[in-house]
Amino acid sequence: MTSVGVQLAVAPVEHPAEGADPDVLRLALLSRPRGLAARLDTAALQDAHDTLVRWRRAVADWAREPSRPVPDEVRGELRTAWEDDLDVPGVLRVLRSVEASGLPGGARFETYAYADRLLGLELTREIGSPA
Repeated sequence: MTSVGVQLAVAPVEHPAEGADPDVLRLALLSRPRGLAARLDTAALQDAHDTLVRWRRAVADWAREPSRPVPDEVRGELRTAWEDDLDVPGVLRVLRSVEASGLPGGARFETYAYADRLLGLELTREIGSPA
C-alpha cells in the first residue's frame, strides 16, 4: 500500500546563485509573481542588489527627518496588494512609486518600515550608520 502525503508544487528556479546574499536572493524571488519561473541570472541578482542598497540608504536618510504617518492612499495600495493573494510584486511596485514620489522623507521612511514587516528585507538596517 502506497500512501500519498501532501504534495506541493513549486515553480522551477533556473541558475541558482550559490553564495549570494540571502536578502538579495529574497528580493529577486519576491519580485517575480508566484507561479512564474524565477531566473536568478547575474542581471536579476545585480538589479536586486542595487535596489536593496539604494533602498537601505534612502531609508536611513529618510529616518533623519521627522516621522510622518504612512499616507492613507499608500496604506490602501499596500493593503490592496496584500489582500490580493499576497501580491508581493504589487507591494514592491508601491515602494518604487513612493521612492520616486514627493512625499516627505518621514512618510517614506514609515512606509518602507511598514512594508518591510511583510518583506523581511531589513530595509532599516542602515539607520545610524555613517553616510
